[in-house]
Amino acid sequence: MKVLISGSSGLIGSALAASLEADGHGVVRLKRSRRADGDFFDAAPRDFEGADAAVNLCGFGIMRRWTASVKREIERSRVESAGFLSSVFSKLASPPKVFLCASATGFYGNRGDETLTEESAPGEGFLADVARRWEDAANRAAPQVPRIVNLRFGVVLSKRSAALRVAKVAFSLGLGAKAGDGSAFVSWISLADAVRAMRFVIDNGAVCGPVNIVSPSPVRGGDFSRSVGRALGRPVPFSVGERLVKLVFGEMGKEVIMSGARVVPQKLLKDGFRFEDEDLETFLRLEIGGGRRG
Repeated sequence: MKVLISGSSGLIGSALAASLEADGHGVVRLKRSRRADGDFFDAAPRDFEGADAAVNLCGFGIMRRWTASVKREIERSRVESAGFLSSVFSKLASPPKVFLCASATGFYGNRGDETLTEESAPGEGFLADVARRWEDAANRAAPQVPRIVNLRFGVVLSKRSAALRVAKVAFSLGLGAKAGDGSAFVSWISLADAVRAMRFVIDNGAVCGPVNIVSPSPVRGGDFSRSVGRALGRPVPFSVGERLVKLVFGEMGKEVIMSGARVVPQKLLKDGFRFEDEDLETFLRLEIGGGRRG
């Protein structure tokens, strides 16, 4: 199988590429062009022809203060990358059979305790707007690409992920904390399950449209912090107030750190996907707490 992957140097892309190559599949890594006036990716037409699947994981990191230039790059890296690939696919003699394009649970906005499935309406805010446009750009690949999947990723966790690396340092220094009152939901998934879910989607021709790439067990932010603390044998002595978060991180703090969405993987469960990491605390003890996987 020939698979195109953009964002192959990132956490998710590198793990997906390694998984595919380990099973003998061919991976074409699409690299972003450095030219402002050129194509979005540096690739020849032959690189795209005859691919069995294409996976777009390109996206500028959101965990930083959102200046005007940062917001432009967050949007451009997502919407333009998807639009560019859709345009390229429309011109191929043999386009991919399936196009997986990253999206995010930010699509749903800040929704409190509401349980959200792929059928739920979009939310409000900058990230929700970007996610809608991101998915629209990917969907322009139809009808040339017979199957398009919008991967709505939650927080992807691994000992190499920024979220757990920062948390481990903070807790080690005795600075473990929860954000606000800890009631906002965190929809998470292990990196291993995220890769397995993407491969399941590639192989399962019945899966199309939006797919929530999250664990079946979202947790509240306070419980997330306590689980990290227990995995590391550290307390959670602090609570960082909403006012301070917004002061330090601005709009990002409001939309990401202080917001939450209780997202469930309805499609994956319906189509028979089985998660290996459903319990957050068990996963964290194995991933960052010094435990051993069986």
